[in-house]
Amino acid sequence: MLRVREGIATMRYLTWGYLSESMRALTKHAKSVTLGDLIRFYPGWVRSNVWTRGSLSDKQPWLPYNATRFLSETLHDGARVFEYGAGGSSLFFASRGAALVTVEHDREWLERTSREMERMGATRWRCHLVLPKSPEVRTSLPVTDPNAYGSTDERFLGMSFEEYARTIDQYDDRSFDLVLVDGRARPACFKHALRKVKFGGYIVLDNAERPAYSYVEDAARGMGMELREFWGPGPYALFFWRTIFIRMHPQNYELKVIIGSSGTTAPGWVTTEYPFVNLAEQDTLANAFPLGGVSVFLAEHVWEHLTPEQASAACQTVRTFLRPGGYIRVAVPDGNHPDPLYIESCRPGGSGPGADDHKVMYNLVSLTDLFESNGFVVRPLEWFDDLGAFHAVSWDPQEGMVIRSTRFDERNRKNPTAYTSLIIDAFKPA
Repeated sequence: MLRVREGIATMRYLTWGYLSESMRALTKHAKSVTLGDLIRFYPGWVRSNVWTRGSLSDKQPWLPYNATRFLSETLHDGARVFEYGAGGSSLFFASRGAALVTVEHDREWLERTSREMERMGATRWRCHLVLPKSPEVRTSLPVTDPNAYGSTDERFLGMSFEEYARTIDQYDDRSFDLVLVDGRARPACFKHALRKVKFGGYIVLDNAERPAYSYVEDAARGMGMELREFWGPGPYALFFWRTIFIRMHPQNYELKVIIGSSGTTAPGWVTTEYPFVNLAEQDTLANAFPLGGVSVFLAEHVWEHLTPEQASAACQTVRTFLRPGGYIRVAVPDGNHPDPLYIESCRPGGSGPGADDHKVMYNLVSLTDLFESNGFVVRPLEWFDDLGAFHAVSWDPQEGMVIRSTRFDERNRKNPTAYTSLIIDAFKPA
């Protein structure tokens, strides 16, 4: 009788906790979980917290159930997978025919996982045991920084997981269909995974609700990547948590990319932000975009923030990532604008917003020379000439919306050239 009463009390406790977490999820994360799923997942959740022996025996990833379901739908037979952190996920991937690579920092846990993998006859599995090390020089960076290679676990305070995070570097770029980041030093692991996932593939971050991992989501959004989130119950935990799937830009899609969008969006365009996409650093674009795979770039009031050396390097970067015949639409403050107040506002070190960071004041001749000297063919769209006369040709905002233009800037309601930009299209020859 006592055991029955204890069982009833346990079930009441679990049910009340599940209802509380469910209400919170439906209130705050309604786009990430459904009521039907919460009802459907309840029996398995109770079972995992009362009767099962753990993720290895269940061959179950330690992820929210809805994330695991999407993972099953995403994987195809023969998929190449890399995972940071061994365990039930290793058995899950192997049981679905994946060619799997695992890196683990805990020797005993990896040995247990290995025994289970042998029992199920997994033959397409390669594992790495990489222990944390004491660095010669301790970093002052917080563990939230991807360059710190640190763990949030106090047991590893001051230890470096750099070799652990870099394990994926030995594999070819764009060779994995999916990378699961569910181990140590997750911001660093994400940074090293970027170049290894195929275009159209996924990086999966577990426990994405933790502030220590916020860099990952910020960087993914800054590179314009598609994010899909799952928040809900999962096995072996009384609380609900969050997993995100970050999709790399598909290679067979003609990408249209806004550089330095500052939060602006446009249908069909990928929006990126500095410093995650930095025109002066080609590697930041290589993390996100296929070479020669972008059809259009749009850079509104970006080039004036670059030094002449950076501006030339940015032209080369854009040319590398544009497909033949593609173009970049560039808008900058116009150095030939006849209004002295405009010039004072926009000049390097001027009085206007952001002008303290302006490096160059372009006119049509200097901007054209910059792009033509880097292999582009330039077509002017809006500009003032040396005599202060305004010129404009028809251009389609669907092919690159420039808000600070004579047509679309609200400051031009009374005077159509009160605030304009020097706007050009620079084409990569076909």
